[in-house]
Amino acid sequence: MSDAWRNEFLIQWHLTERCNLSCRHCYQEGRTRTELPLDEIAGILRAFTATFNAWKEEYGMVFQPRLQVTGGEPLIRRDLFDLLDFASESGFTLSLLTNGALVDDSTADAIAAREIDLVQISLEGGSKTHDAVRGAGAFEKATSAARRLSERGQFVSFNMTLSRLNAGEVDSLIEAGNGTGASRISFSRLVPSGSGLELADAILMPRELKEVYEELNQRNEPAIEVVCRDPLMGLFSARDGRPASAKEEMPVGGCSAGLAAITVLPDGTAMACRRLGLVIGNLLETPFRELWVESPELWSLRSRENYTGRCGSCARWAVCRGCRAVANAVSAGAGKPDVFADDPQCWLMRAD
Repeated sequence: MSDAWRNEFLIQWHLTERCNLSCRHCYQEGRTRTELPLDEIAGILRAFTATFNAWKEEYGMVFQPRLQVTGGEPLIRRDLFDLLDFASESGFTLSLLTNGALVDDSTADAIAAREIDLVQISLEGGSKTHDAVRGAGAFEKATSAARRLSERGQFVSFNMTLSRLNAGEVDSLIEAGNGTGASRISFSRLVPSGSGLELADAILMPRELKEVYEELNQRNEPAIEVVCRDPLMGLFSARDGRPASAKEEMPVGGCSAGLAAITVLPDGTAMACRRLGLVIGNLLETPFRELWVESPELWSLRSRENYTGRCGSCARWAVCRGCRAVANAVSAGAGKPDVFADDPQCWLMRAD
């Protein structure tokens, strides 16, 4: 695992919306988009590289681009390894997100033979819980994949989507990590959209989420790293209840939407965040640099004045902003979709 998380720019590329599983909490809408061929993907990646090089030369801004390849299930794409090879040769740090079900010995060999910084495998807790969310036999396939990859020296991380279905299974996740040789476990929140809309009642209340995050914050596991990059996790690191950058009118951390990340869908559609669903254009039609600098949608996310609730007036806004995807999905479920709504799981914003 490299140190490239520092000053990185994340490009999360959903190569396909095809998937071999039907997970209960999936935020995708169940549609199938046209998938770009490898040559068009390569052209867009070259445009990213050109932009990062220009930013360095013109402004002294240095970013390490991280290409996070996901789906659907990315291993369904037959040209996946050709793409990974091209991206690696082009200077991208690589992450591969998979459910693990298609990782047999030959696939594990192919992954480990490449310079893939991180392979993230979804795991929702113990076998009973994981299979209830992702389908019978999914736990065994996911853990077997992690074991195969770890045995070949690949850095593996398990990721849990936190909800009331599994909030009490952190120990089960750590046990699975230790038992398979995984190096890290990480956590994200349930976004009640797509298939996950049916689990809207399973999102954690603010007090419940705070308790889980407090537990994670205090974990000191000798053999496995425990991380969570949720913006709300930063509330525990504020000095004297107020971070040094609290007066900033532009975001400098927290939610990455509009700040240091972009999502690309199979057909080249660009979004601020896949779970947010805010379309900003298509990279086949508009160059990345133009979208990043001129998109009104992205600038709206960067402007504090658009956050009219308590989130916008919060001293921690510039280093947090909550999770825009959760805020939008929950407000949409209530009939009033609002990208700028307060994060409903923030324990500073509301009481249970």
